[in-house]
Order: sequence, then structure tokens, then C-alpha cells
Amino acid sequence: MKKKVIAVIFLSLFISCGGISLQANPTEINLAEQVAKEFLCAKMQSAVSHNVDTLDNFFVDNSETSQKNLIFVKKHVLEDYIIPYASNDYVIQKVNPKVQINEALFDGTSAHIKATLTADILWNAANPFGNPINGNKAEKHSLLLSMDKGVWKITQDKFQTKKGNSDELFRDSLYALNEQILALKTEAKIFLDNAKKSKPSKLFPVAPKWKSSRTSNEYNRDEAYNWASSHWNNYSKEYLNFGDEKWKGGDCTNFVSQCLRAGGAANDKAGAFQWYYYRKAALATTNDDYSWTWSTSRGLNSTLSGNYKNNEFGPKATQKVIIGDNQYDASIGEYVIPGDIIQYHWKNKSAISHAAVIVGMIYNSAKIRYEPVIAEHTEDSWFTPWTNNAYKTYFVHITGIN
Repeated sequence: MKKKVIAVIFLSLFISCGGISLQANPTEINLAEQVAKEFLCAKMQSAVSHNVDTLDNFFVDNSETSQKNLIFVKKHVLEDYIIPYASNDYVIQKVNPKVQINEALFDGTSAHIKATLTADILWNAANPFGNPINGNKAEKHSLLLSMDKGVWKITQDKFQTKKGNSDELFRDSLYALNEQILALKTEAKIFLDNAKKSKPSKLFPVAPKWKSSRTSNEYNRDEAYNWASSHWNNYSKEYLNFGDEKWKGGDCTNFVSQCLRAGGAANDKAGAFQWYYYRKAALATTNDDYSWTWSTSRGLNSTLSGNYKNNEFGPKATQKVIIGDNQYDASIGEYVIPGDIIQYHWKNKSAISHAAVIVGMIYNSAKIRYEPVIAEHTEDSWFTPWTNNAYKTYFVHITGIN
């Protein structure tokens, strides 16, 4: 019996997002890569056009698995791009996506491709006076493609978002998932229509206000910012990556804890509200010792508030909580500053389950207020809006670290 030959291709160059026809000759070994590239670019463009149905042609019509993966992609664009931006009268004006193929495995009938999607996100007020704000996004995808009527189509797109992963789709029926998409489209239309009616506004970054009368000088916000800037999309080898293709959770709070550590917060393995990460070697290993309060949003929140209320050693904070993005007001823009934290309680979760660090502020001329911009892991982001259309949002002001 002849052994099946598997070609392994590693590419290190970024692929630009020019067009490629899905009807091109599928016998070319690199066509699956080109289809994957076009799909990921089209996904980002759908956040600008507000039309997620443009992604339908990349998936297999008569495959339930393929259609469920398509629904997850649509949910991601609607829930994490279109709706959160529009909820605060923002829109994404333009994206500049790039795709890096990290690995491609072919066996003649199917292709397994690992790819990294990065994009400049140019976002602005829905009725803008000035230039857009430049943010960045990065996503890691594990794609499975197969031949359907002589054309490469996507049967699986496995990736992690701040609200879940594609494996979770298989808990619900295809009918129920399609109903969710219809509901999200309706919600998106309402937010977009309201955003179009909003007052013209100019958004512009303001010089960071690093100091506060409510913050001790021991917390080095410059170093917290520098860590976030260096590692939002370049994960440090000094810490484990809690979202590294395990598809069971994310790295968001680990990243926020790293920023606190960079700002001077020391390990605390005593008292009621412990918070620590101990490496067993120069770089991270699976033998590292860390607390659940270091790696989980709920745990970190309990530590920060507990240390503050009890005046214990360790990082500590006060917080303001709003229900719904529309409850944000000017007082919150005066309450938080760069180096502080925002945490999110999603509508379908029982507790806080996501965290981000504030890396800047913008001034919104129409709303006459300052608004934070964030960096985050799990859904790697830099200088994007704080809005996430969450059930509850926690604005956490760091008052001290030790």
C-alpha cells in the first residue's frame, strides 16, 4: 500500500488581500490558502459593509457543520464589531486586513490551514467631523477546507472570541442558531439606524492623564501601558498563554494581570485575597504556579475590591458599574485613566468573564465627554472602543498595588 503523501507548507510572508475567484482551478495546491485568505479578508470587510451574508459563499450549503461554523463567524462580526461600535454611535469606516498563513497541511482532498488575521481598524463617529481613530485587531484561525463541487469551501473555522469559541455552537440546533442571527441582525439595524441619527462628532485622542488624587504613586501606569503596547499581539514568553489553541478559555485576565505586574504589583500569597504568578524557570512552563485570581476575571475583581475594602497588601481598586452601554456618562470618563481596567459581564453568562486594560482616552465632542480605549487578549486588540454591548460593565480604578 502506498503511503499518503502530506505536503506541509510554512509561510512567513504576509499575504495581501487582493481578490481571488472561488471558481479558480482547485487542483493548484495553494488555492485553498488563497480561499482562506480571501475569506478572512471578507470577514473583516463585512464589519464595514454591515452585511455578514457576503460570507455565505465560502461555506458548504448542505453541511450542518459548515453552516454552524458560518453562523459563529457571523455572530462574531455582529456581536464584537458592528453592534458594540454602533451602540456608542461609532462605525468602522475602513479596515486594512492582512493574512499570514502559518501552516498548511494537504492530503489531496482536504486542507488544514492555520492563519493569523491582522487588521488596522479605522473607526469614527457615525457622523464624523474629523479623522478616524486607528485601532488594531488580530485573530488566530484554524481552518479546515474541503472540495464541494470542484471548489474549496470552509467546513470548519475554529477560533476563540471574547465571548466564546466555535465548539460551543454544537450545543444548539441549526434552527436555533439561525434564529440568533436574525435577532442579532435586527439589533444591529436598530443600533445602526440610531447611530445615523446621532449628532455630528469629532473624536480625537487626548494626552494621557496618568495621575489621580485617588491613586497612590506606587502604581507605574507608564510601565503598565508599555507592557500592553508591547504584548497585546506579541505574547510574552514569561507567562503561560491561557488561550493558546485550547479553545476552552481566553488569556484576557492573564494579560491584564501582566500589566499590573509591569506597573509594580508584587506577588501576594498571604491573606484572604491572594494574587500571584510564580515561574519555575526563566520562561513560562506548565509547572508555573499561579492563583485563580491572576487568570480569571471574576477572581481578579474579587481581589482588587477585597484588598481595597480590607486595606490588605496587594493590588486594590474601586469600581463603578453600569448596566448597558447607554448608561455610560461623563463622570466615568473622569473616573478612569490609562492603566485602569474594564471588566465585562456578558448577557448569557453568570458572572464577569472578560477583562481589558485602558490604554488611552478620546474626547467625544458631541457627547462632551472622555471615553476610554482598550487593549485586550483573547480577541487581541489595541486602541479600540471600550464598548462591548455587555449586560454589565465594570470600570475599575486602581488605587494602589502593594
